[in-house]
Amino acid sequence: MRSKKIEAIMRLPGHQRYAHTIKQAWDEGGVWSIRDDAGWLCVGDEHENMYMPLWPHESYAELYRLDGWQDKHSEKISMSELLKKWCVELKRDGYKVCVFPTSTDGGVAVCPERLKKDLLEYGSELAFDDIELEELVEELTSI
Repeated sequence: MRSKKIEAIMRLPGHQRYAHTIKQAWDEGGVWSIRDDAGWLCVGDEHENMYMPLWPHESYAELYRLDGWQDKHSEKISMSELLKKWCVELKRDGYKVCVFPTSTDGGVAVCPERLKKDLLEYGSELAFDDIELEELVEELTSI
């Protein structure tokens, strides 16, 4: 991804980065987060809420990782994994999702079911080239 485009998107307000993430997640077939051998990065706030940060592209996750998490690596989470596994497990464990944090902005904090709802609403309006993604949307929106 070109650096000027990355910089411009990172300067967007949080709600616009959130909308960008919803769209890009489908274009990329998933989202990115940060992990190490012990597990996925989760960050807390002053109220003891826990958040799993997610980004729409590896480039953004890498920029965040390099700003204090150099001992970890970025990794893609497929749409199927995100919608069927992560949203369910994060909700069960009482975690929230922090969508597209940057070094200057904490990102948009949402509950996992809101992220799932927004992804499925956007996904249901798409014409898919990938039959697996189309079947995933049909399966999860029919529940």
